[in-house]
Amino acid sequence: MSKMNFNEPYFLYTNCIPVKGFNRSIIYDLQREDYEFIPNDLYQILKEFNGKTINDIIKKYGKNNISAIEDYFLFLIEKEYVFFSNLSKSHFPPLDMEFSKPYKISTIVIDIDSDSYVKYIDTLIYELKTLGCGAISLRFLNKKTFSISLLENILEKFKDLPTRSIEIWIPSKGQIKKAESEILDNICLIYQRVYRVNVYGHIESFSFLLKKSYSYLCTYVENLEYKMHALPSLENMVVNLELFCESQNFNSYYNGKIFVDKEGYYFQTLFSDQSFGNVASVSLQDLIKLSEFKKYSIIKKDDIKVCMDCEFRYMCSDSRIPEFKIKENQYEHTTLCNYSPYSNSWIN
Repeated sequence: MSKMNFNEPYFLYTNCIPVKGFNRSIIYDLQREDYEFIPNDLYQILKEFNGKTINDIIKKYGKNNISAIEDYFLFLIEKEYVFFSNLSKSHFPPLDMEFSKPYKISTIVIDIDSDSYVKYIDTLIYELKTLGCGAISLRFLNKKTFSISLLENILEKFKDLPTRSIEIWIPSKGQIKKAESEILDNICLIYQRVYRVNVYGHIESFSFLLKKSYSYLCTYVENLEYKMHALPSLENMVVNLELFCESQNFNSYYNGKIFVDKEGYYFQTLFSDQSFGNVASVSLQDLIKLSEFKKYSIIKKDDIKVCMDCEFRYMCSDSRIPEFKIKENQYEHTTLCNYSPYSNSWIN
């Protein structure tokens, strides 16, 4: 841990980035994937005096503020956000915020009905192998015809697809028996890209770890759409380098996402009304090139009213659709967020 030095220049670690909100700011620790609130006064000091000395700060703010400035730096040193060095600022370049992924599609959600999945699933898999996909969510909709064998057949098709993770949503058929949980456990052991199994429509909510694998089995009273359309909450915030960089350049919720309904029609997300054609007639390659399809992806939080004032904006993925208001010449959401950066309070 560094010691406070009034005459030696201080530097923020490049992975510790202050983000200003309306009333308060946050330091995003991208290496530890954590964050801390700081006053906006400290944000201003960090932005203006990075690479300068504490004495330089005292000269500007006066000796009457020495105690407050010392407290700030004791906090920064304790959290290991800063270090002291006589090397020039050029030795500590900022992080490159350019965002790129080794795949063209970040997430695809696919609805599967046992009577219709065969019409398009093979075509999708072939194209996903070519384009690459970060995460896949498979939602089985038909409670009457769903079976473990159907699940296994689908997972077998996705087995060799280069993806980081697969999430499964399956309908509840009542109480989960021990034998059924063991079957799911074995499935996750065989298909190791499956990281989470969600059982929806159950009469009671509970969750437990599958014993043989690292997957997490959840059951929900809520219906499928409700759980996947959650508004921002502290539990949903994610601090990491990938999301931070993505949020500088894109809308982190809409960028690279595709929803395919049970008939094979493309949508931007689960909650979009506009269809962009069918798997049978439009390739994924052509879909992701459509400017209309990408229009929400390029609307960053910094472009959206209220969001631009929020200290959480680079760790939050918000599913609300931004709308352009001609009068204000600005994007905004027509529904309220759970959090207000103006009162620093949560509604729910």
